[in-house]
Parts: sequence; C-alpha cells; structure tokens
Amino acid sequence: MKLRATAVALAVAAAGTGLAACGSSSSSSTTTSSTRAAPATTTTTAPKNLLAALSTNPQLRLMTLAFESAGLADTLYRKGPYIVLATTGAGFRAAPKETLATVLDTKNRTQLVRYASYNLVPGSGPLTPGTVTTVEGGTITVSQEGGKTVLTDATGAKATVTAPGITTANGTVYAIDGILQPGP
Repeated sequence: MKLRATAVALAVAAAGTGLAACGSSSSSSTTTSSTRAAPATTTTTAPKNLLAALSTNPQLRLMTLAFESAGLADTLYRKGPYIVLATTGAGFRAAPKETLATVLDTKNRTQLVRYASYNLVPGSGPLTPGTVTTVEGGTITVSQEGGKTVLTDATGAKATVTAPGITTANGTVYAIDGILQPGP
C-alpha cells in the first residue's frame, strides 16, 4: 500500500512534465550540397482498449493509477462501451491538496472507487450538451462554453475537455483539466 501511495505521489509530481524539443542551428562554410531531411512520419495505431489509452498517455498516468487502485482496470480493459473522463496531470496539480487527499486516498478505498466510477460513463460517442449518468450513479452536466466542452460535476466544479477523444474498441477517453467529484 505504501508503494502505491509513493507511485501516486511520484505520478503527481511527474505528470505534465514535458520534454521540450531542442534544436540547434549551425552553419558551415564548407557545405557543398544541400540536403533536406525527410519529414518525420509517425504511424499511430489507436489503442485497443480504454486501459491502454490511459496507460500509454503520460498525462493520464495518475488517472490510470486511480482506476487501477479502485479495481476498475479489468472494466477498462474488457468491458464497454464507456466514456472515460480522465483528469490530466496538470488538472491534478492545479487541484487543492484537500481535494487530492479526498479523491486519491488509497487508504479510503470507498471514496477512491466513488471518484473513479464517477469519471466513467456508460456508452460511447461524442460528449453532447445535456446530462450524463455515471457508473457511480451521479450525474455530470455537459455544456458548450466559448466553443469548448465543459463538464460540471455534482459539487458545481467545472472541468474542460482539453483534447479530442481517443476512441478505442470499448469506448472513448476524454482528457479534462479538472477533477470531477460525486456529491456528498
């Protein structure tokens, strides 16, 4: 259990740490021909399942740990379809420490399960304005504000979808910039 808490703490610290691309510019007076490097191409295959989509995205590692600690990894691996509302590392870092202590306390498994299952919505497809019911049984309001998809939880807190959804065989993952919590 202490190892899991340490992993969560490290994930909070490391989430969002990006590597900046470094470049150098140099010129040489002895260059006799000009060559142009071919543009880098990346072949990306969509993750096979929700767990793979979460665990392969460095920004979503802490959310992956939350789902695993809550015992929902198998659900994200096999079942579906589900929509996962995954708080990014930046979203966790921006949250008050009290909120983090509440939603990610591995010693309070009941609260952790409530938090994780509140961020899991049965079904698939895009998030459209209206109300969705979560696996936990609570509701989240989906709205459009300034061209962005905004989610409002049972406490009135808001989170914005930060990137297009990642579609997998058993659902879609949406990265969000805040923590969504069920009501009391």
